[in-house]
Parts: sequence; structure tokens; C-alpha cells
Amino acid sequence: MQAKLLLILACLLSLPGNVLARQSASLQVSAPERVAIGDPFSVWVRTEQSFSAVEISWLGEVFRIPLHQSRGSHKREIILGTQVGKDEPGTHWIGVRTLEGVSLVQKWKVRVESKDFPSQHLTLPEESITLSESQLKRYKKDKRAIQAALDTRSVKRYWSPPLRWPALGDITSTYGLGRILNDKPRSPHTGIDLALPSGTPVRATETGRVILTGEFLFEGRAVFIDHGRGLVSMYFHLASIGAKDGQMVARGEVIGRCGDSGRSTGSHLHFGLSALDRLVNPLPLLREQDAARAD
Repeated sequence: MQAKLLLILACLLSLPGNVLARQSASLQVSAPERVAIGDPFSVWVRTEQSFSAVEISWLGEVFRIPLHQSRGSHKREIILGTQVGKDEPGTHWIGVRTLEGVSLVQKWKVRVESKDFPSQHLTLPEESITLSESQLKRYKKDKRAIQAALDTRSVKRYWSPPLRWPALGDITSTYGLGRILNDKPRSPHTGIDLALPSGTPVRATETGRVILTGEFLFEGRAVFIDHGRGLVSMYFHLASIGAKDGQMVARGEVIGRCGDSGRSTGSHLHFGLSALDRLVNPLPLLREQDAARAD
């Protein structure tokens, strides 16, 4: 029976968009048609029927979200995106299906466009970039803990863009920056770095639940906050942590102090966002810095 349902779903997803739209006119998807690689974007799902939830699929990730009734229709918003260095430019599809009653399926085509990112060439002592056996063991342990945090799929939404800047400072490393160490390409930068004096308060970008704190090999002292529906914020290289695992924090609440813990060349904050397990560019979701200074 399950195999039959999967076959039906596969057949529906293979239909041309205009045919599928006629078959599921009561299930509507709204999203940008073009986005730059790494940029997050909003997706709206609407239906006139009383479905309580839908399932959204994107780049191999699947997420179930309940629908909220408003003015006669049921709708919900989710933030999706791609990750530089992980996803390829090209055509990708958002799939949406209902989970009860009459099975409806809708899809939306997104053209992910390439983007030129700057690169940085550095020459460092080999011992500073090559991990010892013990460091490699620790790195793998850190990676498992961090990935578990990024896999958080809580249903309740706490976010409402534009998000708040965690601190205000000059951006010294942008999202997507390519790093070439000793003539060897490394993974591109998947957040933004803010130059800040040590001890500067670091604030939660939005209301959410702290899902991971600790001290890690590369990230140093760090805080991860779940904001619901797959959106997780992260704050690295802290001098101190001011929040506990499981704690609910409000937008703008101090969660730590800036520092240079972990692999860092000076006091700064690395701020990142994960949208349904994709490390995305935070800038499109943040308010203008000038406006943020007036807070």
C-alpha cells in the first residue's frame, strides 16, 4: 500500500506544472522564481480546504507544517534556501502535498542562479591547519552535536523577518567568501563575521529556544537557537555564554559576550543561519544596520 502511494506521488510530481496546477487548484504555493545561491527565501502555502497540515520537500529535506486558518483560508510560511559549496545552481523544485483526506500535490520551480563570491588567500604554518589525531576526534564529535542541532524541526514559529542584528559592527568576512589556505581550497564561509571588541553583548536575533551551547574546536564557545520550522541561528567565538540549553530567549536578549575562542585570529562574532539544514546568507533576513542602531 505504501509503495503504491509513493508511486502515485512520483507520477504527480512528474506532471507538467500547468497540468498539476489544474488538478490541485485548491493547493497553492507561492515563492520566488529566481534566487541567488545561498540566499534564503520565503515560501507560502495556501488552501481553501480544511487541511490541518501539509508536507514540504526541498533538496531532499522534508518538513511537515500545520496550517493556520485566517480569513477563510489555511496558510503557512516557511523559509528555505541553498548553501554555497553544497548545492549547485540550476532548476530545483519545491514539492507540497496534503497529508489527509483528498491527496493533493503541488510543485513550484525555483531557478537557483550562480553568484560570484570573493576569495581570500592565506599562508599559514602547516601545523595550524592540520589536525592532530586527538583534534580530529574532537572535531568529529563536535560535528555530530552541531548537526543534531541543525536537524531540529520544531513546528512552532517564533521568527518574523526582518531579524535583529545580534550585534552591530563592521562585516569583516561575508557569506560565501572562498578561503584558500596554503594554495588549497577550503570550504567557503557560511556566515558573516562582525568585528567587535571583546566583551560586547551578543543578542538573540529572534525569539527561540536554546538547543545547544558549548565549547567546540573551531567554533569556540557557541550558542545555537531554534526559531521554529527549521530556522536555527548560531553565534560563535564567544568569550562567555549567557544562556542554557533548553532556555527560551526573547528577541534581543543577551545570550553571551563576544570574544576570540576557538579557531579565531581576534575578537569577533561569527553569526550564521540554517534554514531546513542549509547554511544560508543571513543578510537578506536582517534589517538594515542603520535602522537597527535606533533600537
